[in-house]
Amino acid sequence: MLPPHLSNSFGNLLQTSYMPYFATVFTTKMTLSERVVNFIYTNLDVLYREYISCPTEYNLAKKRFGDDIDTFEEVERNISILLANTDPNLDYSIALPPNIIPVGGLHIKPAKPLPADIEQIMDEAKDGVILFSLGTNIKFSLLTSQQKKALFTALQKFPQTVLWKIEVENPKGLPKNVVVRKWLPQNDILGHPNTKLFISHGGALSTQEAIYHGVPVVTIPFIIDQYISSHRFAAKKFGRHLDHHNLTTENVYDTVKDVLENPIYRNNIQEASSRYRDQPETPLERGVFWIEYILRHKSAKNLVTPARDMPFYKTSNLDVLLVFAIGLFFVYKLILMLILTTVRFVFGYGRSATKTKTE
Repeated sequence: MLPPHLSNSFGNLLQTSYMPYFATVFTTKMTLSERVVNFIYTNLDVLYREYISCPTEYNLAKKRFGDDIDTFEEVERNISILLANTDPNLDYSIALPPNIIPVGGLHIKPAKPLPADIEQIMDEAKDGVILFSLGTNIKFSLLTSQQKKALFTALQKFPQTVLWKIEVENPKGLPKNVVVRKWLPQNDILGHPNTKLFISHGGALSTQEAIYHGVPVVTIPFIIDQYISSHRFAAKKFGRHLDHHNLTTENVYDTVKDVLENPIYRNNIQEASSRYRDQPETPLERGVFWIEYILRHKSAKNLVTPARDMPFYKTSNLDVLLVFAIGLFFVYKLILMLILTTVRFVFGYGRSATKTKTE
């Protein structure tokens, strides 16, 4: 998802009721309490950048380049388009202005032929292959002995061959059905028809590749963006996620077994894959087109919505709502005054009439 301050700077209205803050695990269907938190996070993000981050960075820039430099807002305003690594099939569907171009998954390419040794492993795996990779940052050496034991013990129970990308050539206790490599052509393995499951850290690019190739995923997230992808996958039933703080043989085995055997995960992610591939051009081609469009026309003023130059209170109609609130207040005061005047008149007239009769 796009960070709110970035989306806002290009004139995209921040609909916090269904646009989850990018650093949370909220979905588009939030409870009241989640929407309150989402509203606060989203607007604090925008306010922090406008009143704290940008002024601080601008002052630093002036020290290096002089006082006559443009403000960051002016520089930002001259950026014609934003190529965003987002797509409704990869993330959540949100409204975007014309100057934000979705190119989610532009790094993905159709699977290429595999190296001979990997191809042989893939073809000879009668029950299929499980690809296991925790990315480049989560090293095998960072896993605790308990985590390693839980993974080894659980994976050896499956008939599938496990291809695991780790930096260690021959780790102690490695099961017979697990083959390790320091590097694996991840995209090409995911595109092989014999790949049954992807165990991943839940990184954005890896999960995008999984959707493109329609391979269900078991995620083991370690840092913020990985948690977000993991929860999004679970919400869409593209797979399930495991808590790395609580990796046991039982929950690893049960989770992997469920995703392997329950067809709902493969069916859902293959449907998403079919929709994602059904585009008039690839995301990379789309990105190249719009870059060349800017070069041809020197700008893209025609794509800019008026919201880009409007303050928050205008795009949110807070000033209009304030007018309505003031109007309703005066109507309320007028009605209250009429009621009180009528009551005083009636009861005052009644007391006056009673006094006259008594006399």
